[in-house]
Amino acid sequence: MATVVGAPLAASLRSHASALRDAQETADDVRAALAEPAGTARLLSWLPLVAVGLGAALGFDTFTVLLTSPVGWGCIVAGGALTVVSHRWTRRLVRAQAAPDSFPGRTAELLAIALGSGVSVDRALDLAGQAGAEADAECTRVLALSREAGVPAVELLRAHGAYERHRARVEGRLRAARLSSRLLLPLGVCTLPAFLLLGVAPLFLGVLASTPLII
Repeated sequence: MATVVGAPLAASLRSHASALRDAQETADDVRAALAEPAGTARLLSWLPLVAVGLGAALGFDTFTVLLTSPVGWGCIVAGGALTVVSHRWTRRLVRAQAAPDSFPGRTAELLAIALGSGVSVDRALDLAGQAGAEADAECTRVLALSREAGVPAVELLRAHGAYERHRARVEGRLRAARLSSRLLLPLGVCTLPAFLLLGVAPLFLGVLASTPLII
């Protein structure tokens, strides 16, 4: 862009590098916000399998109950199926809320470089489109505001790019907050029932089998 329009290359690269650094910090903030609820959910999804080993470690005949009785086989099948569903459900929720691999405000930054060299708005839009950065409705409104108010478009566009990155950071934190509540669904629907089937039910059955009935 700078070579085509004749803009100062060093200043253009410095401005673009600053915007890239800001965009990377935004993506890092979003990933950090999503990491805690995602990690907690993945850890809790292994709870049913941990319950099986814990029961055996405490001296209960968990494996015998699960492997030698029809009720135990049913617990294994149902609990295993619920555990797999919980893992996949959790992975899908985390993937859906992950930060998009994008550069917020990229179009505004490229347009600012082009317009800063004195080319027309139409030429700047055409060059941005050739660079794979089609102007969206927000950039179009910023350019319209610049024409109507007589304000230099370069500073408005750079301010708009900074605003886009700030909005991406806020939206990422909101996605992390929503993820924390949505991850309760696989926990309550799949993980806890699987824990009861694989961890609590064998203990209960083992106690019943080892306790003589007094008539």
